[in-house]
Amino acid sequence: MKFFTQISTVVAKKRPARSYGQKILLTPGPVAVHRRVSAAIAKGLHLHHRSCEFSQLLEEVITKYNQLFQVPNTFQTLIYGGSGTAMNEAMLCSLAAAGQGHILILYNGDFGKRLIAMCQKLKLPFMCCPLTGDTNEDTQQIEDILRQNDIGAVAYVHHETSNGRLNNLSWLKDFKIKYRLLIGIDAISSIAGEVFDFDRLAPDLVVTSSGKAIGAFAGLGILSIKRSVLAKLQDQPVATHYLCPGKVAAAYNQNRMTPFTPPTLLFYPFLEALNVLENHGLENIMKRKRLQLERLNEALEVLGFQRFDEGECSLITATYHYSEEQQKTFDTLMRYLKAGNIHLLQNTISQRPQRVFQCSTMGWISGQQLEMTVNRINRLGGKLYSV
Repeated sequence: MKFFTQISTVVAKKRPARSYGQKILLTPGPVAVHRRVSAAIAKGLHLHHRSCEFSQLLEEVITKYNQLFQVPNTFQTLIYGGSGTAMNEAMLCSLAAAGQGHILILYNGDFGKRLIAMCQKLKLPFMCCPLTGDTNEDTQQIEDILRQNDIGAVAYVHHETSNGRLNNLSWLKDFKIKYRLLIGIDAISSIAGEVFDFDRLAPDLVVTSSGKAIGAFAGLGILSIKRSVLAKLQDQPVATHYLCPGKVAAAYNQNRMTPFTPPTLLFYPFLEALNVLENHGLENIMKRKRLQLERLNEALEVLGFQRFDEGECSLITATYHYSEEQQKTFDTLMRYLKAGNIHLLQNTISQRPQRVFQCSTMGWISGQQLEMTVNRINRLGGKLYSV
């Protein structure tokens, strides 16, 4: 095919001058942040974690987070210094202690498999079950496992970022009641980007991270845990010291502090990211991100890349599989975008198929940056087709 066989001609032409301006991150984390978020980091340069200022800031952040994302009053939200993976460890250890049975891990991607690996490393009792995407098949095989085994909790990834799948498992709510289960959800790539309904999904623990769709710098982890589960943990040994929710909750409830030294530098930017979402309107921001991804997807389809769309998929992160025949097109695309300081996510997780890349509008992308990116992709398409 002419489109694919003569790519080398385009590559050989003079490449565009490299841009040294602000990077345009079209990746599912870390993400581009709003300029207000960048400016806010200066406020925390000399912030002490045992000061009244920090106590007030911590309370304001948690209050605004709960209001913005409609966290029910039956939950307590805790903030840690740590990544999303750290929050998953806190979640799994808590489920093992409070659930008093095996944790059933449901998975259909690399981050679900990471939950399995963490349970193995932590020596937590667990079983696992792959999700097929067929609700009838999934419910049948999961109920068989629940009926035949000692399962105290279920954990899964809501937005499986490795392939863009969304797992809206609202039907687990019936199993939760029937088998007296706890439910833990990794919502790291969901909060502020995808619709996450506490009532429909019926979680007991929800974890996320500052450096994803919330639009702040990476480094703060957030755990929202039901107060009833938190009470159970007071009498149960949790297989973690630093991440133990009971310690973090006690420090906050007693004097609005954290039990350990947090990265105080990140709290003002985190608050400002929440303010940006509030000022623009959370629903408006989510719609904006969806429309931006649609524009980018249209441009990438012109180059012959087809979005992975098996089952229910994310509206802010698109995953593309490409063939061996398209390798030269892909290489040219990546070089052309990087020359303009525009970055997509190449295959970096070993379990993925080899020829995969992702485009995400999870972070803050301005209208001007979107147009620059779309125009650059379109110009490349024009050059390829004109060869």
